[in-house]
Amino acid sequence: MHSKDQAVGADGKTPVGIIPADEDAARVLGWMESEVAPYVHGYYEFDWADGIVGVRGKGQNQSQEAGSNVLYWSDGVSQASKPNARYIGFNLLSELDAPGEYYVSREDGLIYYLPAVPIESWDDEIGIPVFSVDESAVSFGPGTTSVAISGVTVAHATSVGITGAHTAS
Repeated sequence: MHSKDQAVGADGKTPVGIIPADEDAARVLGWMESEVAPYVHGYYEFDWADGIVGVRGKGQNQSQEAGSNVLYWSDGVSQASKPNARYIGFNLLSELDAPGEYYVSREDGLIYYLPAVPIESWDDEIGIPVFSVDESAVSFGPGTTSVAISGVTVAHATSVGITGAHTAS
């Protein structure tokens, strides 16, 4: 997606968001109405200087200081942008449309996931995805003994994949 121009506040100079290109406007402005915590990742000023910026979503301050056709930065953000800046939206439930994509809802704590392999094809050979909200994907508690793990791929944990606390040898 591309911006048409930078949007500025009432003072005529403070960046408050971007004006989406005409062909993207309806889709992008829909994010502000339907999404809770939307973000955009873009190259706002230079092709080598990318940045991630939160934008105002549903239930957030929706003041219209620069006009109604503006993708507003989150409160307190002032990201300058050049005309025709490239960007993409993410953390958008409304954009979940391709296999392998997911969305984590902060409102209800659910993960919305479109599996790369259809659910009816899941079996022991392909595997079954499992999600964990713990820092590690697999945890063993005190006193755990004689555990063997095989044929399992542990990936994408926020800390370490497997932990064991006070386990017996």
